[in-house]
Amino acid sequence: MRLSELLVNTQKRSSTGSTTIDNMLSEAFESTVGSESLPVDVESSVWENFENPRRLVRSFQFNSSGKQRYFINEILSYQDREKHHCKMTIEGNSILIEVCTHYLNDVTSLDLKLAKFADEIYHDTQFFK
Repeated sequence: MRLSELLVNTQKRSSTGSTTIDNMLSEAFESTVGSESLPVDVESSVWENFENPRRLVRSFQFNSSGKQRYFINEILSYQDREKHHCKMTIEGNSILIEVCTHYLNDVTSLDLKLAKFADEIYHDTQFFK
């Protein structure tokens, strides 16, 4: 199992047999996941998993440039605050978001939080006129 899978995909970790490694995993797990459950429930999300590198991808559709602009600005502000960035591709009235932790080429809790934030902002835009 990859380190990222130990950190992201499991709330309960089993022992590796090495006290040093178990301690490192415990510290990393607490700093990335903590006691909270991960913010994106895969079964209810419209995010797709892609490989090479492993990443989450979702396309957001907008019916006005104002809503689209608000969404982009909120994502950019979030990225600045969290120091974690996504790839945003704007084409017409749609925005494609790809999230991945680049140095791991994998999805981490930082990516899941960014995905959840994007979902929440998109949901908010549905109430704009």
